[in-house]
Amino acid sequence: MHNILSLFNVIAEEGAREGFGINTDIFDTNIINLALLWAVLLYAGSDFLSSTLSDRQQKIVTALQEAEEQLSYSKARLAEAEKQVAQTETSISQIKADAEAAAQTLKESILQEGKKDIESIALKGKSNIAVLEANVRAQIQQTIADLALKRVVSKLKQNLTLETQNSFIDKSISQLGGTV
Repeated sequence: MHNILSLFNVIAEEGAREGFGINTDIFDTNIINLALLWAVLLYAGSDFLSSTLSDRQQKIVTALQEAEEQLSYSKARLAEAEKQVAQTETSISQIKADAEAAAQTLKESILQEGKKDIESIALKGKSNIAVLEANVRAQIQQTIADLALKRVVSKLKQNLTLETQNSFIDKSISQLGGTV
């Protein structure tokens, strides 16, 4: 301790010669007054300072607790949101699968209906063709019959003379068994 005081004295003497130094005179530097002022402030203000610090500490603790509660609430919300996202993804994949199955079913149904329509059109076409064939056959038969009748009439006109007609009439009467 003696060494420290002698160091201060050396610095003070050097400072006095050159204009700067440490003033080691306790009364001149008011160190006692400052120490008393600090002691009074610490004694008198310790209650105020401790209550202020205690209030501040309580506010900090409360803020930390609220932050921890908010963190746990946020974690819970995050977990719930992640669960909902997983459920949504599951629902989306299920909806996609259902939509694909419905599309496949609809496709097959449309193909079946198309096949039935084609078969129905083919049957109607065959039926129409059969009706048209029958009509054409009837027309052909009618035409053939008309032509045959015309030919017979024409041959009869050529070959049927008065004498042949009389002979034919007589023969027909004799077959009937009567006399005229």
